[in-house]
Amino acid sequence: MNTLNPTIEEASSGSNASPKTTKQKLFETAVDLFSSRGFMGVSIRDISGAVGIKESSFYNHYKSKEELIKAIFEFYKTEFTQIMPPEERIKAILSSMPPDEFLRQGNARFMQRLSTPLIKKIARILSSEQYRDIRARELVLQDMIELPLAYAELVFTKMIEMGLIRGLDPKILAVEYQYPVAFIFSTYLMLDPDNPDSSSTEKRLADHVRFFWNIIKK
Repeated sequence: MNTLNPTIEEASSGSNASPKTTKQKLFETAVDLFSSRGFMGVSIRDISGAVGIKESSFYNHYKSKEELIKAIFEFYKTEFTQIMPPEERIKAILSSMPPDEFLRQGNARFMQRLSTPLIKKIARILSSEQYRDIRARELVLQDMIELPLAYAELVFTKMIEMGLIRGLDPKILAVEYQYPVAFIFSTYLMLDPDNPDSSSTEKRLADHVRFFWNIIKK
């Protein structure tokens, strides 16, 4: 169990789960408030009051509001990077399923994670805070753009080496595949949070994989 921050299951737990700790409540409440009002629009008093504790009690769990948002960013980074299978498993996975299914399942895993209310809200925080906070900007650039591109390039390189797709430039393939995927997910984050229907997003992702696969398959 993560001793610094809640896991997705802990932070989004239902009635059958163990009661949330005060620190988990502060974390989750801060995500709610930051995502709707922005980091600068929320005070420690706001967070503490929403949780139902005294403002002074906040400091028993976090030294400052800055430490709290740092914890939120670190939590998202950890959850985001866990979506992608380790490099050493890519070849084995590609040997067990069609390449287009590998792409579909990758999108499905990310969609499942992004659909979690906590993660969706943190993604919105990152979107708004990247212009103010260098940590958010670096996370967006490095972990949400550059890392998926590098990973996609690695996947397409493996596919070419295994003779599964045409011998095209894997770097270009990564850009042409990943940028539309990122755009589709970004559009999903803009949808009404009270109407979280993901069916249209899932269809766009499936259509993109189908179209792209018809281009790169042998």
